[in-house]
Amino acid sequence: MVTPSTSKVEHGRRALIVMSCAALVAAGGLAFAPTEWPGWLLMFFSIVCVVLTPTVRDSRAILMSTVAVVAAHHVVSLVNAFALPLPGAQLDALTFHAGAMKRSFSGEPIDFGVGTHAYQYVLVQLYNLFGGSLFLGQELSVLAATVTCVVFASLLRRMHVGQTACAVLVLALGLTPSFLFYTSVTMREGLQLLFFVIGCALFYHALRSRRMWVLVSGWLMFVVMGLFHQMLLAYAFFAIAVTGSVYFCTRLGARNLVRNAAFIGVGLGLLLWFAWYWIPVYQGNDYTRIVHGGLPESIVRYRDGIMGADPRSGYGFDVVAAPLWKLTWTLARSYAHYMFGPYAFSVSSPLDLIAVAESLLRLAGLVAMLYALSVAQGTTRLMLIGLTTLYIGMTLLWSIGTTNYGQALRHHSVSNWILFVGAGVAWTMFRQGRESSSSFR
Repeated sequence: MVTPSTSKVEHGRRALIVMSCAALVAAGGLAFAPTEWPGWLLMFFSIVCVVLTPTVRDSRAILMSTVAVVAAHHVVSLVNAFALPLPGAQLDALTFHAGAMKRSFSGEPIDFGVGTHAYQYVLVQLYNLFGGSLFLGQELSVLAATVTCVVFASLLRRMHVGQTACAVLVLALGLTPSFLFYTSVTMREGLQLLFFVIGCALFYHALRSRRMWVLVSGWLMFVVMGLFHQMLLAYAFFAIAVTGSVYFCTRLGARNLVRNAAFIGVGLGLLLWFAWYWIPVYQGNDYTRIVHGGLPESIVRYRDGIMGADPRSGYGFDVVAAPLWKLTWTLARSYAHYMFGPYAFSVSSPLDLIAVAESLLRLAGLVAMLYALSVAQGTTRLMLIGLTTLYIGMTLLWSIGTTNYGQALRHHSVSNWILFVGAGVAWTMFRQGRESSSSFR
């Protein structure tokens, strides 16, 4: 018979073993590259974050799967820093790192601004404190990915997903190529994902607890996420509208729908005014210039700028600004390619197989989400409605400016996790349905 005290001892022993292994790895790293001690410290701290979280620590399956995901991220970081660049570690990742290194060593001041400058600002401050290092910058991303996995696992357990299913989903999400390769490098996707997941987790907690301050805390996380990309800042207000609508309509009832809509509308208007005029955006990227000449022309101009680099995995067609029906049709094609491309018949490189596998996984996740929406009830169903709306909004937003499959894979790293939540709920509901059916046989 297992008593509570026995369980606590077992959990403590398990945590001690994991932390001891992490300490040995970090110590070996210090012997190998002593000047990289801040990176090794972040590596050890990421494991500490895992074992100090009761939801993860108290389940052997969840703990092992989370540690496996974190270890894989560290391996990617180590290979990128000390051996050769893996997919995702070139171009933008090196640009962010090189820019931050230059400013850190030269002492050139950097102003905070929405978008790429926000992430570079974070890197510069980190490099100023501990010295410039690619390994250190990547380990910051790995730490963000670690916290993301912990919050993701905690959310699944709060939504009554079983331990085994939760462990499988953490492992599956953490090892998807988009998550593994793009949240282990010096790029902003890891931080965007972190604050997005935290914001959604707080939204679920607000639905359960009916505490307004929890919901507002989630909104703040959405805004912080948006600071790392101009379009995500606009999306943050969409996320606030969606979560606020679900929360208030649930709490106050449909009879107060007009009052709820008015309250949310006024609040969003004030937030948009504040963001437009008071949140600093780096030179040339302010919202007035982004939409200069009309939104359709801005979309085409942005996409043409990316396609000018002639990416190998381009979609193979252009978006047309006018007439309106052609713009709508070409953007719809772009969304289809963003969600489900590349197709099996268009594979031209072994790397394309990674994107094909993810697109098939995404299709399965969408089917699972639809099933979960049809069978879930209560707060879980409300959460899934909110998450599905947020997923559609984010994928639509990213697809507008995405012109190739590599870029699509990178953007999917911020939203794929929502489908895994749907898969977890779907599996739980399916198992409960089978057990209920068998009891009446």
